[in-house]
Amino acid sequence: SSWIEVNLGTNKFIGSIVTLGHNSLYRYVKTFSLQYRSDGSDTWENYTDCNGNTKIFLANSSPLQLILNELKPGIEARYVRLYPLTGESIFTVRWELLSCSNCKISTLTAHTF
Repeated sequence: SSWIEVNLGTNKFIGSIVTLGHNSLYRYVKTFSLQYRSDGSDTWENYTDCNGNTKIFLANSSPLQLILNELKPGIEARYVRLYPLTGESIFTVRWELLSCSNCKISTLTAHTF
């Protein structure tokens, strides 16, 4: 399956992800999943729901709509992969991870983003 990966350079706390489709063509991702790993680890982890199942995120229903998905709980990772699952036309995604480089998961678990 196809994926796109970002290397953040160092471990960062990630609390949300924003997705957007192509700005002039009717192309976007409707659903996706995430995998991540920390610096020094060779193991990719699926982002899961509270039951331990791979979380399927709802993304865009139009190409110019910004969609924010909160990660509850947030993750600490250096590498993040987005796996498009369904979409419109040719899957096209612009995405942004919202992170805090000075935060630790233990100090942010009670906060929302």
